[in-house]
Amino acid sequence: MEKNKCEYCELPEDKCDCELPEDCECKLPEDDSECKVPTEKDRLNSLKESIERDRKGVFISFAQFKKEVPIIAKWFNFLYSKNKMHIFKLNRSNSVYKIIFVSTNYEYYITVNIKDGKDSYLGCICSCRSAYPGETWTRGSDFPDGKLKHTVFQKIINAIVRNELLPLVEVN
Repeated sequence: MEKNKCEYCELPEDKCDCELPEDCECKLPEDDSECKVPTEKDRLNSLKESIERDRKGVFISFAQFKKEVPIIAKWFNFLYSKNKMHIFKLNRSNSVYKIIFVSTNYEYYITVNIKDGKDSYLGCICSCRSAYPGETWTRGSDFPDGKLKHTVFQKIINAIVRNELLPLVEVN
């Protein structure tokens, strides 16, 4: 009867000295080079690639967003901080962007749809990041939307701020 062999060194398991934990995600290379365990950056890049593939779009930098739609980007300038905002450009059109903000409890998705003519759109939705006690789904809310105008943008920002403010204890 043949003994089980180690999948990495192919020695019988009782003679194997591989010390890889059972949950190790590394793939030992065919040659003698070093084993590479995926880093957090590798995992995030993989997640980014799968989102781009599934959602049929691409993440772009704020600098790229500024080049493509400078007037709209100017509205977001005061909010921009590296790694605090993601901009997702949908492939189905050259003019649909999703600006994504995340807080401790919520995710905000601002949609900018620039069309020739009068039908340009600006809107926002909010999603809870976790389910409420006793629920198995996460709640969402529609925030202000309308024509692509600065006044609609201000209403969206005001709604986000209002949503994030916590109630204060009354002081007598």
